[in-house]
Amino acid sequence: MPPDLPLVNADPLQLRRVFENLITNALNHNPPGIHLTLNATVETEMIRVTLQDNGVGMAEDVRDHLFERYSRGRNSRHSSGIGLGLYLCRQIITAHGGQIGAISAPGEGATFWLTLPLAIASTANADPEAIADA
Repeated sequence: MPPDLPLVNADPLQLRRVFENLITNALNHNPPGIHLTLNATVETEMIRVTLQDNGVGMAEDVRDHLFERYSRGRNSRHSSGIGLGLYLCRQIITAHGGQIGAISAPGEGATFWLTLPLAIASTANADPEAIADA
């Protein structure tokens, strides 16, 4: 991760939940020994974070429904979940003004990405009256 990343306005506990879920899913849906790569870049007024693995990947029909309520992947080695983790990740990220998605194909691993507005951009675009009332 670059050491000079700008700040974002976000609830650290909620962001931790997002990252824990993404990492846990990568470990649970792939064979042991996969490699995970976490990266972050700045794009205009957003930060883009990616979590990439070299695992089994997923078919388009699975990928397209990952962030829906009660959606579960096919490759899970642990079947304890009910399919709400990625749905909740999407709710958290969109509540913070960002987006989340996945890029994958069978046999090619998966890249989960999310964007969050930079703290400077969030303040510049905020309603001054709403800030004053807070």
